[in-house]
Amino acid sequence: MRPVNKGVVPTDENGDPKVYKEYGYARRDLINRMGEYCSYCEVRLPASLAVEHVRPKSLNPNLETAWDNFLLACTNCNSIKGKKDIDLEEYVWPDRHNTSLIFKYEDNGFIKPVKNLSVEITERAKALLDLVGLNRTTSAEGTNDYDKASDRRFENRLSAILHAYESVHLLEEAPDNAKKPIIQLLMKVVQSGGFWSIYMMAFKNHPEVRRNLIQALPGTREEFFNENGEPVD
Repeated sequence: MRPVNKGVVPTDENGDPKVYKEYGYARRDLINRMGEYCSYCEVRLPASLAVEHVRPKSLNPNLETAWDNFLLACTNCNSIKGKKDIDLEEYVWPDRHNTSLIFKYEDNGFIKPVKNLSVEITERAKALLDLVGLNRTTSAEGTNDYDKASDRRFENRLSAILHAYESVHLLEEAPDNAKKPIIQLLMKVVQSGGFWSIYMMAFKNHPEVRRNLIQALPGTREEFFNENGEPVD
């Protein structure tokens, strides 16, 4: 999961912290800070990207327009998370923790906590995965849910994994004078489609690609990575 920095509340034309009359007015500022990507599943959504309330506004009306309570989310992550009351200390969050050190993306599409984490962080990581249903698989073919295709996150993740490894093969087989243009094109692919963590996984042996990925999307916490693009404490 991409660790992001949405920064402090933006300022208005007078240099004062913005006061949003409706939470929807924060969407453009959030996109400018973090890009058009779901903070949880990482898909890019040029439209229908929700201003997500970390702590639900229905239970915390005083936080409805609070910048510190905002992330961005797709319809599935947002709706599955729902209106459950949230204790922030029971979960890890992409805008508060180095989630690249916490989650492992596997070739089969599942996301799991990294081994050797503390028991506390492991439980908090599992809690976030469950909270937004990131490991929900595609419904069986022939079912109503399959026909409706209402939750394609797992399918889309598998597709991104396939494309990422195809890109690795393409780069490794390319002559040296073609590698830089391929990396530049690859950054466009990730910017246009999302799934940043999957490409970071696939290119784990290519620090030059990982360095570019860290800089490719707005809001990625560059200070959480070393010069080889590896996550650090």
